[in-house]
Amino acid sequence: MTDIQILLFDHNPRYTGLIQKSFSDQGFNLQLHIQDSIQESSFSFNGLEKPDMILYTVAEPEDAFAEELLKTVADSIPVVFLVEPETVSIGVELVKKGGLDYLVKSEDNIQYLPARVFYLLRVWDKNFARQQAEVKLLESEDKYRRVTENINDVVWEMDVEMRKFSFISESVRRFLGYSPREFLRLAPASVMHPSSIGILEKERKTIVSSIKKGEKPENIQFLHEVLFIHKKGHTQWGEIRGFLVLDSTRNIVAVSGIVRDITCQKLAQENMEIHEAFSETLIREAPMAIVILDNNDRIKQINNHFAQLFGYTHEEAVGRLVNDLIVPDNLKEQGNELTRMAANGELISTETIRCTKEGKLIDIEIIGKPVMLNDSKIGVFGIYKDISQRKKIEVATRVAEIKQQFLANMSHEIRTPMTGILGMIDLLKNTSLNAQQLFFVDIIKKSSDGLLHIVNDILDLSKIEAGKLIIRKKDYNLRESADVLYSLFKALASQKGLDFYLDVDPELPSYINADENRINQIVTNLLSNAVKFTSYGTVRLKYELLEKTNSDCLIRISVKDTGIGIGEEGKKKLFKIFSQLETSDTRNFDGAGLGLSISRRLAELMNAKIEVSSMIGKGSTFSLTLKVKNCDEIPADVSLVEDYEQALVMEPGLNILLTEDKRTNQMVISMMLGEIGCNVEVASNGKEALEVIVPGKFDFVFMDIQMPVMDGLTAVEELRKKYTTKELPVIIGLSAKAMEGDAEYFIAQGMDDYLTKPVTTEILRNCISKWVHRKARRL
Repeated sequence: MTDIQILLFDHNPRYTGLIQKSFSDQGFNLQLHIQDSIQESSFSFNGLEKPDMILYTVAEPEDAFAEELLKTVADSIPVVFLVEPETVSIGVELVKKGGLDYLVKSEDNIQYLPARVFYLLRVWDKNFARQQAEVKLLESEDKYRRVTENINDVVWEMDVEMRKFSFISESVRRFLGYSPREFLRLAPASVMHPSSIGILEKERKTIVSSIKKGEKPENIQFLHEVLFIHKKGHTQWGEIRGFLVLDSTRNIVAVSGIVRDITCQKLAQENMEIHEAFSETLIREAPMAIVILDNNDRIKQINNHFAQLFGYTHEEAVGRLVNDLIVPDNLKEQGNELTRMAANGELISTETIRCTKEGKLIDIEIIGKPVMLNDSKIGVFGIYKDISQRKKIEVATRVAEIKQQFLANMSHEIRTPMTGILGMIDLLKNTSLNAQQLFFVDIIKKSSDGLLHIVNDILDLSKIEAGKLIIRKKDYNLRESADVLYSLFKALASQKGLDFYLDVDPELPSYINADENRINQIVTNLLSNAVKFTSYGTVRLKYELLEKTNSDCLIRISVKDTGIGIGEEGKKKLFKIFSQLETSDTRNFDGAGLGLSISRRLAELMNAKIEVSSMIGKGSTFSLTLKVKNCDEIPADVSLVEDYEQALVMEPGLNILLTEDKRTNQMVISMMLGEIGCNVEVASNGKEALEVIVPGKFDFVFMDIQMPVMDGLTAVEELRKKYTTKELPVIIGLSAKAMEGDAEYFIAQGMDDYLTKPVTTEILRNCISKWVHRKARRL
């Protein structure tokens, strides 16, 4: 039996009894001297000789005697503190102040206390003055194994050269998977990862160097983190502590120590480092400005984008109040309010203005989130997003919307009186006029058409800029379309004494699928310019087939003239908005400078292109090249010839209700309808129309959209609630609204068809003929 004297400070008889029993069960003769209190003014060992160890139970967080005990005996007697599980932090602090170690007080683990005490005594006994007692313990390998096998840490011993293990405890099985017998046959390097193999050799050289420098061997200890290789091949991290073992003559006989498994801690640390690296990279390289503030609203960290956005370096920003750094003077109160919100744990999300180092004000979106730890706010994570470009786009969009609305209103206000002007011109031309009067009427007609053409161009330009102009493709006869254009401009060319030719490639398909109206709009503009800028010679309209496949073809429509030509500088500004090559006050040619600009944009919308070749004094050639779908077979609905004039003859004396609030338009449109043989009744608003419309009374209703008392859409809605489609006449919407989608909208709201003002006798005749013919075909 080995004698060990321990002085125990504890007031729990049950616990002290368990300690006595655990030492006895493992072959120790423990002389346990218990003292449940101590006088701070006088310290003694209670009649004992110097004990081997003092075990002191910490009773309260601030134990003045514990620190006094360390000051008095810690240099000569090992002091180990017993702490409750919830007061481990107190034990850690007492060890820092000189205690040998701390042990967690638990009845369940009390059986391991003797082994731990033995190990601590071995560590403590620097000069091994009590080696004889320990040698007696080591004489029995089984007894030593019982002591060490219950320790989670691996106890080891090596030869002086640190080349071979001479002892390893049973715990190595749990740590590295080897039995002690297997492990002792292995070289240290074989169980270490290549990155850790050099540690032992380096430590051996350090020990030799320290001893040569006069350091006492008993004072030499070392601590390393080593990566071991498990028997199954995976790696395990161990914290290896070592010291020198001396014999009675103070010669170094071995190196001993423990290895503690720290794999979980290292993995947790690595995961934390990876997480921190990712987080740091995310913050540093994020495409938005990020700032981290402490609880006093001072900057702790900024990222690269913050530095770029606001112009401050990391050194300039850290430690500054964020409100002082980037908040404009007139928004300080707002900045303080955001600070208060963050202090209250609120999420911040707002758009505001902030200031750069150079004083530039920028539109910013701010998102701020309090950072919490254990239910306490430790700072604020802030994101600043530069929304200056978005704000510019919003302003530009709003300006475009206002401009479009203005143009729509302007168009409406111009088109409404234009109905009276153009209608009256049509009516005047059908009266008995002398040559001079006809000349005057033609001037009014040309001026009105010119004004309407400018309005239409401005609306087209507005639609294109707003992205609301839609390309509407349909199957149509390309050759007939070319003939129509030729017929329209032949008379104009003849009036100026010009020769006008049409060349159509015989290989061109008869029918194509494309937007006929927009293609003809472009060609019409090119022909108008050619006739306008050519004083003598020829104008040639040419249709060519460049490529053709089974499904589509590439065509080129060109207009060639022998006019004034265009120089290189003129070509550069030719397609710009409101651009005119002749800008002097004495210019010879009229125009708003919109036609070619609109033509090029229309071409781009159709994935086509307009090109020009020209020489001053030699003439110009403008060409439109585009790819279209071809359809060699005549589409069914296109091949049906609708003879509108015949339809009117088939059903003369149509009864029509004109619903219009403007007196001038009432008079003019009624007279135009009368010219084509219709019987007209007038209503001034939708309410009056509802009162007179009954099944069978009217063949057509021309319904103005905007009227007092009841508008046209409301009237149509009421009519369709009251009667079936068969009981109602054809309802044609009338309005000066001419923006993209207006016609489709009014038809979707219940109109059968829609006409944009101003209307002419020809427009009214064609519309009525179309619907009369449709009815005739249904019959």
